[in-house]
Amino acid sequence: MSRIEQLNYELERITKILAEEYQAEKIILFGSLARNEVKDWSDIDLIVIKDTDKPFYERLEEVVEIVKPVVGTDIIVYTPKEIEEMKGSLFYTEEILKKGRLFMKEVNQWLKFSMDDLDSAEIMFKAGKYNMVCFFAHQATEKAIKAFLVSQKHNPPRTHNLVDLVNLSAKYNKSFEDLLPKVRILNQFYIPTRYPTALPGTMALGMPDVKTAEKAMAFANEIFSYCKNAIFGPA
Repeated sequence: MSRIEQLNYELERITKILAEEYQAEKIILFGSLARNEVKDWSDIDLIVIKDTDKPFYERLEEVVEIVKPVVGTDIIVYTPKEIEEMKGSLFYTEEILKKGRLFMKEVNQWLKFSMDDLDSAEIMFKAGKYNMVCFFAHQATEKAIKAFLVSQKHNPPRTHNLVDLVNLSAKYNKSFEDLLPKVRILNQFYIPTRYPTALPGTMALGMPDVKTAEKAMAFANEIFSYCKNAIFGPA
């Protein structure tokens, strides 16, 4: 395993613990890993934002005890008030604002809901409810893409249009354009799979069929993995 793969694997583990167990409000990656300038001895540099009354060094001891890093990791815990006071400093402007990658509890929540939709699609497939398979495939894809947008500090728009979401994501990562052929297909499932009157006279009983459902599930799973890798790096 290369150093960058090792760091990204550990980063995914740490951010999950910080979001779920430590209840961090925000997690910001900075330093060489955030800049994609990893060397042999690079480590993980994280700023954690959490409202706490504990003194500075007690926070550090607490978070290290919870996370138990297995590679070189520097974690600094600031309160929202301390971060606000830091704004305008060179460190905040250059390392956090310009180069930092933001991980929030919200990112993992979007991914979790996306995974739940993938599980629901699997259940519906086994039950032969192929219209619902396609619906949940669309939903899983939407939430995975929105997780990526949140990771880029972009509040996801209130839209279900996957093409629009992918085009927006491509502003941060141009390779998202490669997803357009798949999301154009998944986009067609949002309305017809929910309402029997959505396309009068065109939705025969049993449609979408099993092949369509299989394709929808495959696309959704591929896009979920793609978005997760875009957020955390390849496993």
